[in-house]
Parts: sequence; structure tokens; C-alpha cells
Amino acid sequence: PLVQGILTEPMIRRNDLVIADAEFDSLAFVEAKFADTNDPIGSRLTTGNNADRFRDETFSSEAGLRKKTRRGASLELVQRGGFQDNNSTFLDPNPQGTTRLELNFTQPLLKDGGRAVNLTRVMLANIDVKLADSEVRSDLEDHLLDVTRAYWGLFQARAEWLQRNRLLEGAVRLYDVLAARGAVDSLQRQILRARVAVKSRRSDLVRAEARIRNAQAQLRLLTGSPQLIVANRLELTPHDRQMPYPVSLSTREATLTALDTRPEIAPSLRN
Repeated sequence: PLVQGILTEPMIRRNDLVIADAEFDSLAFVEAKFADTNDPIGSRLTTGNNADRFRDETFSSEAGLRKKTRRGASLELVQRGGFQDNNSTFLDPNPQGTTRLELNFTQPLLKDGGRAVNLTRVMLANIDVKLADSEVRSDLEDHLLDVTRAYWGLFQARAEWLQRNRLLEGAVRLYDVLAARGAVDSLQRQILRARVAVKSRRSDLVRAEARIRNAQAQLRLLTGSPQLIVANRLELTPHDRQMPYPVSLSTREATLTALDTRPEIAPSLRN
């Protein structure tokens, strides 16, 4: 679940990039308007007759395509149409309809002209996507590092338990020998010291078991696996073992690799 939550941020940034680039998509549009006017007449020049009110009905519509180019130009192909009917003698013919097909092209020469200006939002959104990818990579690497540490912490806790269990068995054997020879040559203080050692070894073993449970709980928390959470009473036993041979690293190669791939360096270079 944590990894899925981390991966949502780049998706959001990519959607912002799509939105910024959508400004240059073609847009189909249809617009229509109807106006019904009924006004009192204050001058006979309005209608040219003896009418008391001016009644006018107009209908206009347009449909077409609009597109903005990446250099700032606007291209529009539109079909316009209209209809008008009124009680004026000056409208001839009455009623009448109009239609017109237009192809309009506008190119800014200075302001808002050029690819650099019009692609600013797209460029910034693209930078945000790359920064989000770097942040996600850093978060995923940190999470994987925490999981790896938790795994080897469980490995260490179990190895420590085995060692302390052997120490306890040795202390118990020594105590049994001393107690059996108590009537022969063992001193009472030796027996008491052996008993204290057994108690101490058992206490260390209990603490080692607690560290194992804590490591298992940490591993379940970091992975968020439903199977591991449901089976919380089952023990987790590491199967991978440490490498038996050392890994040789070149300081120069490690430095170059870090400069090329470290997620916290890449955002600094982009900024």
C-alpha cells in the first residue's frame, strides 16, 4: 500500500502535463443565441411606421473548429448563420436569413509569439514530472532499504537467539555438573554462580525472542502484505544468507554512479 501511494504522485504530475499540452488540441464548438426584443419606441426612425413598440427577433449560431498552434497562432474555421424578423420597414427582406463561412488565422508577432513562450507551461509540467519521478525513486529506495534492514535485522535476531540458546544449554550443563558434584568437590559459591549464569542466560534468551517478534512486526508493517498481517502468529524465517565473500568496490566508480543516479542530485541539476 505504501508503494502504491508513492506511485500516485507521478501519475498526478503526468496528468498535469497532459492538461498543459491539451491547450494545443483542436476544439470543436457550437454556439447559438436567440434574442426577443420588445421595446417602446421613442422615435419613428426606429421602425419607420406608426408602431408603438419595436418587436425584433434574432437568432444567431456558429459551429466550427479552433486550434492554437505551438507558435501562438490561432486558427479558426467557422460556419455562421442567423435569422432576423421585426416590425421595421427598414429591414428588407423581412424576415431574412444570413450565412457565412470564415477561415481566420491570427499570428502574434511579438507578445505571446514563438514556441518558447507558448510551451512554457508544458516545459514546467515536464520538469515537475521528472522531479516527481526522482522523488518517487528516492522514496522507493528508502523504503526498500528499510525493508532490507528489517529483513537482516530479523536474520540477526534469530542468529543471536541461536547463540544465546547454546550459551544457555552450556550454562545448564555446567550447573548440572556442579550441582551433581556438590557433595564431592564443588563449592557452594560455584553452584550459586552457575545458577545465576543460567538465570541470566534465560533472561537474555527472552529478550532475544522479543527482538525477533519486534523484527517480524516491523517487516509486516513495512511490506503491508495482507498474508503476513493475517498470519501474525506464524514465525518468519529468513532463507537468504549473507554473502560468504567480500564485495570489492571502486571509490571512483561508486562516486560516478552516485552522481549519475542519486535521486537527490538529479532534482538539484534540473533546478
